[in-house]
Amino acid sequence: MQPRDRRDEEREIEVEGEGDTPPEETETEVRHKRKGRPSRKELEAELEGLSQELEKVSAELEETKDKFLRGLADFDNYRKRVTREREQLVRCANEDLIKRMLEVVDNLERALAAASETKDLEGFKKGVELIYEHLKEVLTKEGLCPIACLGEAFDPNFHEAVMALEKEGEEPEKVIEEIQKGYTLDGRVIRPSKVVVSK
Repeated sequence: MQPRDRRDEEREIEVEGEGDTPPEETETEVRHKRKGRPSRKELEAELEGLSQELEKVSAELEETKDKFLRGLADFDNYRKRVTREREQLVRCANEDLIKRMLEVVDNLERALAAASETKDLEGFKKGVELIYEHLKEVLTKEGLCPIACLGEAFDPNFHEAVMALEKEGEEPEKVIEEIQKGYTLDGRVIRPSKVVVSK
């Protein structure tokens, strides 16, 4: 038997090594595996996992979007309902006020009818004063309140100065005359008092 050449042994080792490599793995995969890199199957498995995760996140996002849109619609319906209820409340309040004002109108009509048939001016005057007091009572119950101004320090939040006059013995910036009465409604000024102030 002839001695075996060294090169023949190396070829046998290479053939044995090639036989150990699974047929489904390419040479590139083998090199990557030897260098610690993931194989193609591992990359495909990781990609599949990421795809599933993306689908899950997309579904959750769509569900959150749907909930947000439903909540937005519910809030819009709530806002419209509150607006309708507020408008209805205002209409009811106005109706109640008008009913009470009609009582004043009825009294004025009776007073005017009696004025043409009576010569009792003093009695007529007292009747008109009673109607006036009734009117003030109705408005007061609605939150209307006259603004006190005579002798008060001028306050631009409540008073509107139409004239300034010098008055002996009077401090400057004092209300010395009321031209037109002012009013507040539930504490809010709806008409300032028109006044004359000292200077």
